[in-house]
Amino acid sequence: MADEAPEVRLRFVRQDSKEPDLLRGGSIDLDVMVAGPPPPDVHASTLFTDHFVAVVAADSEVGRAPRLTLDDLCRLPHVSASRRGLARGPLDDALERIGRSRRVVAILPTYAVGALMALEQDVICLVPRVTTAHLVERGVPLRCHEVPVDLPTADVELRWHRRVNDDPSSRWLRGCVREAIRPLTAIPSA
Repeated sequence: MADEAPEVRLRFVRQDSKEPDLLRGGSIDLDVMVAGPPPPDVHASTLFTDHFVAVVAADSEVGRAPRLTLDDLCRLPHVSASRRGLARGPLDDALERIGRSRRVVAILPTYAVGALMALEQDVICLVPRVTTAHLVERGVPLRCHEVPVDLPTADVELRWHRRVNDDPSSRWLRGCVREAIRPLTAIPSA
């Protein structure tokens, strides 16, 4: 983007809500999110489908193990990445269905911070696979394991308001985001 438009400045903002008000009001141009169907005035395009993996320090006992066991998943402390500060999520529901549970010791605002916390020995954080693969590719000493219970996948969407659908600048920005994400979604799973 810097080569094509050196004067453009990107501003990333915290997502306080999944409501489209910021798109409607023009405060933001694009939203990358996982949510239900968009309202009629908001366009959406799926960027990729992702799933959560269990992230641990690569040099930890579990990081060196060939796979993550259900017992490991339930035994080790977890950090929960939740922008809303939630300690409970789909993993807890899946574990509850089979009579198991996990222990959350910290709640963090982002997956990136959660992944960094997982660098500590014997800590697990669930992080989207695409995020994890990108961090590992960049040399962060993490190991990801498939989670040994069924969890839902998520369609990550790019959303924009209909008033900018045909705007050349908005089309260009949407194309740049798609191009930037393409190599990340091509990284194979662990």
